[in-house]
Amino acid sequence: MDFIQAQKMSFRRFLIIIMIFLLCPMAQAQRPRVVAYLKYNSISRFDPGSLDYIDELIYKLIRPKANGELGILPTAISDIRMLNEERKEYPELKLLIGVGGAQINSEHFAALASNQSSRENFSLNLAEFCKTNNLQGADIDWEYPKSKQDQDNAVLLFQELKKVFGKRGLMLTTALNYSKEQVHLLSLLIDNIDQAHLMTYEPLHYLNLPTFKERFEHGVQNVIEAGISRDRVVFGVPFFGISGKSEKTMPYRKIVELYQPPREADLVDGFDFMGGATIRKTAQFIKDENWGGIMFWELGFDEKVDSPMSLLMEIERGFNK
Repeated sequence: MDFIQAQKMSFRRFLIIIMIFLLCPMAQAQRPRVVAYLKYNSISRFDPGSLDYIDELIYKLIRPKANGELGILPTAISDIRMLNEERKEYPELKLLIGVGGAQINSEHFAALASNQSSRENFSLNLAEFCKTNNLQGADIDWEYPKSKQDQDNAVLLFQELKKVFGKRGLMLTTALNYSKEQVHLLSLLIDNIDQAHLMTYEPLHYLNLPTFKERFEHGVQNVIEAGISRDRVVFGVPFFGISGKSEKTMPYRKIVELYQPPREADLVDGFDFMGGATIRKTAQFIKDENWGGIMFWELGFDEKVDSPMSLLMEIERGFNK
């Protein structure tokens, strides 16, 4: 083989290696996912432009009943139909239904999870709801299974859900808080879910964590200590503020309207929040440390994406930095 032929072969091998690198998903850095919650009573503030920057949109909510039936709010079907229409231009975007949540929204989970027939009924009903309404999966937000019995039953519930959802190609996620107890529960559930959404913005009153940044850092540390795979964990950030005195909450868009805070601010008139600069740094941290993604509560609390104050756009900038 002469020198010119050898050079040609080397160049061909180089091109093949480059093509393999470009075409193989495992060879490329995985961009973290952006997961947005949208509550039913914020639907009027939905900004279709936000879909350019979201991977998963979770519409809330369904309230489960003790027998496994679904408590569906009157506007849910029309809301979901509208969201499906808006996402036609985004075939990769996943639309999920959110089940449960705070207080009344989770009140029947314990009874539901304690009974095998109810677990089966709930799993089949929820999967059928997803398929009928062109949804790609469901997010379960049981706030919270605290006793050992409830946690054992939660594992059984998610095993049943995963069995039913897996057969139908549906995505299954869950939202939990970031306490050591709930992160331990996550370690028991992780094999039966596609990803976990840690609500690292929730106040834990028995801990001295007055700011959102401290809560986020505490949650990250708990997950690291639990040894849970990073690519399955999506950390939550707040699109709202909380008053340190009254614990009153205020949507971020309202904070902007009333106070016009600079991007670097995380505190205004006693309200702790995550401003634009902090959200961007948090997104960059999630990307740099190879976590699964970032989620936020909730989309209706943000400024429009064409606003220089949009927190969703700060996430985008943090991921692209």
